[in-house]
Amino acid sequence: MRGVLEKDYRSCREVALMGYAIAALLTVLIVLIPGIDPSNLIYLFAYFGVLVVMTTISEDVKNGYAYLMTYPIDAGDYVFAKLWFALGVELQYWLLSRVCLVAKALSDKAPLNARELLTNGNFYFISGIALLMLFLLVLLKCGVQGFFYLVGGFALLGVVFGTTFMASQSLVEGVVKIGSFAYFVEIVGSVAVLLTFLFAHLSVRVLEHKEF
Repeated sequence: MRGVLEKDYRSCREVALMGYAIAALLTVLIVLIPGIDPSNLIYLFAYFGVLVVMTTISEDVKNGYAYLMTYPIDAGDYVFAKLWFALGVELQYWLLSRVCLVAKALSDKAPLNARELLTNGNFYFISGIALLMLFLLVLLKCGVQGFFYLVGGFALLGVVFGTTFMASQSLVEGVVKIGSFAYFVEIVGSVAVLLTFLFAHLSVRVLEHKEF
């Protein structure tokens, strides 16, 4: 597992540094430009983490998985190395997003809310890790073609849910006002955690039976 983690670290350094630079620039802009609520942009930090991990997965696809099986690892070691790597990367960007929230609060001379600071946007990071495990599963099972189908499916879902949201915006606002939205986010986050381990487990099974 250590060999896979080291390989991933070496293959994503440039993309990670670019992500850190963009995150730092985004933080500066949020602090300098009045009226911007950083809570509305936290998902971008989670996206940078997804991009970094996707870089390592695409490198494995390009080079072929057969060479990875020459490492002293099995299918479980490989998949859970990816999961630990995704957790580590998303944690780094989560910390950067906290820096952004603190910097904005200090620049606006607003009081710091510890609970909000620790929980704001966590759903994006949890969902990002689940999405990465789903990407890995699809690529192992169906290859690059399956990945494009998956992206197309998410795009279609985005259009459908976006249209539904706009049509029922007043209902959504009512749910937020009565405080139920927070519980909804917690439930969806819990489901994302369960899906993460489900996708990882299925990825192990697929890789165990994969022919090279």
